[in-house]
Amino acid sequence: MVRSRSTLLRQMISQRRLTREQTIEVLNRRAELMRVRDFALSVRQLDRWLAGDVVTLPRPSMCRVIEEEFGQPVERLLAIADNRPRSPGLSQAGPADVGEVVRTAAAQSARFGQWADSLGVGDLAFAVLWQRLGQLAVDYVHAPMVPVFTDLVSLRDDVFELLAAPDPAQARDLYLLAGTICGLLAHASGNLGHLRAAHTQACAALICARKADHPTLAAWVLGVRALQSEWTGQPDDSLRFAAQAQSQAAREQLTSTVPAWLAAIEARALARRGNRSEALAALQRAADNRSRVLGLPGYRNEFDQIGGILTFTEVKQHYYTGRTLLRIGEFSAAQAHAQMAITGYAAGPADQRSYGDEAIAWADLALARASGAVPDLEGVAEALAVIREQPADRCLPTLLGPLRDLSVALSEPRVRDTRQAAETRGLITDIATACERPAVEVEA
Repeated sequence: MVRSRSTLLRQMISQRRLTREQTIEVLNRRAELMRVRDFALSVRQLDRWLAGDVVTLPRPSMCRVIEEEFGQPVERLLAIADNRPRSPGLSQAGPADVGEVVRTAAAQSARFGQWADSLGVGDLAFAVLWQRLGQLAVDYVHAPMVPVFTDLVSLRDDVFELLAAPDPAQARDLYLLAGTICGLLAHASGNLGHLRAAHTQACAALICARKADHPTLAAWVLGVRALQSEWTGQPDDSLRFAAQAQSQAAREQLTSTVPAWLAAIEARALARRGNRSEALAALQRAADNRSRVLGLPGYRNEFDQIGGILTFTEVKQHYYTGRTLLRIGEFSAAQAHAQMAITGYAAGPADQRSYGDEAIAWADLALARASGAVPDLEGVAEALAVIREQPADRCLPTLLGPLRDLSVALSEPRVRDTRQAAETRGLITDIATACERPAVEVEA
């Protein structure tokens, strides 16, 4: 029989009835009393100590704290200790020894149970993780991108640490949390102009979706890839990812707004390919999916309930519709939907105001005004002025495509040589330069 590795430190923690988290709290308090400022111990590192998986001793300041708290040299505390009392097997024990055998076996099982229970996440801690994710999904819509990205990385690392040794009963929810966070990081990486990193994050998210057996998460992540392929000018890839996403969404028993979002992405990709009738049909599917979902009582599944960027709102649907109609030459209708998106974002709750989408809607409005039968160059300049006045952290690489399209429209022979068109093209160049600035590098 192979015995589990154990250290004296683990035995002393068990005797004091401490969980791993409580042990770290005790050591942190000891470090404060000793004025040790660089004491930082993670659950993962503590687990290595408890298992005797130590190649070199901790740094001296950490050694002092551990020795002060447990009263033993750190070399002894972290060494493998196999001196647990062993009872003879029942076959060798006499009648008087059977009680001791049974009591010892129970004590050993109790120690294991305490250790196994410490692997779990308490209900309150789990609620906090979901709350953090929900808040970041909402912040993603309206707050500056880089701070949200950094907070997502921090939350992801906390969940990854819990997944290093999860309670089997909690593994599914932890993978759902981890996959959703990686999906958001994939979306954000693309918005910050790092598409290769976005692909890597999406792959990790899809693995987590498979582990959690959560088709809506998988569909949403594939939708992110479809959207990023569309706005980078790869409609065929976009449609391939969208088809994979729809296949995943079809497996979901509890419906959400994700299928409507996927149909809207398909409409954009089809319009980019010039497939007018198919693009309009996809827009109708998006509207039908939305109406079907909203007609169901309590329609939201656990993914859609998170909210924020994970929910496809009516305002966002107007924005996607406007983008699609622009590409198939329906300029008057495109202008109307862009205006509805702008008005909806401005009039809605502050935490649902997507400044990134709103900025692109203004660019789409400008493009529709520039492309009509009678170009409205004053209206174009007014729309561009709104974008120019935005804070710098809202000028993201996702604006570059719409700005390039607008510049092309203002270079058409019928308006190219006018003073207003020339001045507006200069303004577009200034805004595009701001959007092309190197994104702040954040480790993920």
